[in-house]
Amino acid sequence: MAHDFKRGMKFPYNEVNNLSVLQMDDAPLLTYFCDGEPSVKTGDTVFVGSVLGYSGSRAVLSGVSGAVSSAENGRIVIENDNGSALCPEFQPYGVKTGKTVSQLDIDGLCGVVKDSGTLTDDGKPLEELLSKAYGRVKTLVVNGVSTEDSDLVSCTLLENYHSQIRSAMKIVMSVFGIKRGIIALARHSKGLYNTLEKTLSGQRLIKIERVSDSYPMQNTNLLLYALSGKELSPLHESYVSSYLVLTPKICLDIYNAFAFGYPSTHTFVTVNTLSGERAVVRLPVGTPVSHICQKFGINGDLLTGMPLAERLADKDGFVRAEDTRFTERKVQSRIHGLCNKCGDCIDACPMYLYPYEFAFAGKKHALSCGINVCIQCGLCSLVCPSSYPLNEKIRRLKSEVRADGSLVDNKNGDDKIKEGKENEAD
Repeated sequence: MAHDFKRGMKFPYNEVNNLSVLQMDDAPLLTYFCDGEPSVKTGDTVFVGSVLGYSGSRAVLSGVSGAVSSAENGRIVIENDNGSALCPEFQPYGVKTGKTVSQLDIDGLCGVVKDSGTLTDDGKPLEELLSKAYGRVKTLVVNGVSTEDSDLVSCTLLENYHSQIRSAMKIVMSVFGIKRGIIALARHSKGLYNTLEKTLSGQRLIKIERVSDSYPMQNTNLLLYALSGKELSPLHESYVSSYLVLTPKICLDIYNAFAFGYPSTHTFVTVNTLSGERAVVRLPVGTPVSHICQKFGINGDLLTGMPLAERLADKDGFVRAEDTRFTERKVQSRIHGLCNKCGDCIDACPMYLYPYEFAFAGKKHALSCGINVCIQCGLCSLVCPSSYPLNEKIRRLKSEVRADGSLVDNKNGDDKIKEGKENEAD
């Protein structure tokens, strides 16, 4: 039985009902970056998977075929010919090595994912995670949990590519000697659960676990707490607790690398517009953000990044491998100072609180949100893009809580709720 989280936030949910996965490979120009000098020059013809340069030890691979229009100062611009010609070096694992997957070992697995350029969620080479985790993990987890309807990549990939993801899980489990695989879903994903339940019927090694809807997406440690009840330090890697956690996107990249020899040059993002349009889009890394705006008719600013910790996307910038969503920003009135839950205050808070919660809290809820821990430094108000007077609201809440006797200070400086007051209405 999966455990509930000790702490979490509720979001509005939309069930994924065969959400279409769009292809947007028709961007006229794509831009790539490398740390050193590019290995291509102006006028060169490149194919999908061609090495353009290097960022550290990782090769920067082209996601399109076409001619290089410029290559200087670590920046490579390619004129997309909308072709799909694959670099001849990339071949299916069986064709390239003459071996079957059953003969695969950890060195072979790491070699394939390294050649494909597959990355982890935080942009690190996947082969580094696999080599560190080898021999330490007993369970493989595919993280299909998504608590926000503005980021549907994981759910959509599981619904559309569940057989490929399952095959990738079997490859990793075979190499690692793992006898237990889990596909983690949120409890609200009933339709997706039913779909996967049918495809996994008769499977003994791979099961589905449904976890709390309050799971903050991309927080691996809280996911593992939901599955096992074990708490991890934020600094611990997932394999420390004998779990290896991969996303559906990573599993799909592993499958494509083995089955077809495809490099990991594309990413999937959810695009959300103020008109209510929502789509999961597959596009090459390096696609100009302006191309997305043009395709979806977005004139305002775009937000990207993790839920409740978003940042303003550079409309003159380019899509990165770790991007998962772009949301058209709703401009809030600075006169009224409305909170738009952007999450900037969470990043700024030195006490690791969720300060935006105080904007909507009454006295009783303020206590559960940690009002007694707040030191009133004012950083949350300072960084707020909507100029919400959060520090003033916190000051008033502290004053009201103390005034009505709900909160008192004991001799040790700890705050306690006075007996008999916790059930009072705000």
